[in-house]
Amino acid sequence: MKVFLFLSVAMTASASGGCLAATGDRIPGSALAAATTVFSVLPSGLSVGYTPLPGATRVFTVPELQKLARANGLPAEGMSEVCFQVPVHSPVDSEYIEAMRKSLSPDTTLSLVDA
Repeated sequence: MKVFLFLSVAMTASASGGCLAATGDRIPGSALAAATTVFSVLPSGLSVGYTPLPGATRVFTVPELQKLARANGLPAEGMSEVCFQVPVHSPVDSEYIEAMRKSLSPDTTLSLVDA
């Protein structure tokens, strides 16, 4: 049996662990601003770290956040950890069929068979 994972990317709180969902291959300053208002003055395109692999988390520890804040002339007190993750889900049959239909002719008949 083959298992495929579809990545969902958004900047909303994740259901697992309260981490923020990551987008792209890097975590931008705007993502930290969504978690901690002190970072709202960072340039939105500033890369503050790499996005974790799907299913893993990337935790910015308090010392990391304080170092980043000090490097950008921001107050470094009262911070707490911030985590990010790329949410994944197991697709349903209709998602497989929809994806295949995009590359096949419209008159193709598709059905999934569990082997």
